[in-house]
Amino acid sequence: MASYNTLKSSMSLVLDLGVGPDGKGKSKTVTLSRLKASATADAVDAVADALSPLLAYPVLEVLKTDTDGVAD
Repeated sequence: MASYNTLKSSMSLVLDLGVGPDGKGKSKTVTLSRLKASATADAVDAVADALSPLLAYPVLEVLKTDTDGVAD
């Protein structure tokens, strides 16, 4: 039976840049790579909370992305 092994993980912070001249909301995504695959949601959230005051824009969303490979 095949199973998945996490090969790499990253976290992305979606930042709120405000409203553009066209009246639409603008955002920017900052990605931090080489995250431990075993990082829990609470740990990722804690890192985002710690980084938030250091950023010029407020954080709208925090995402964790895992890249998995199939192991036989």
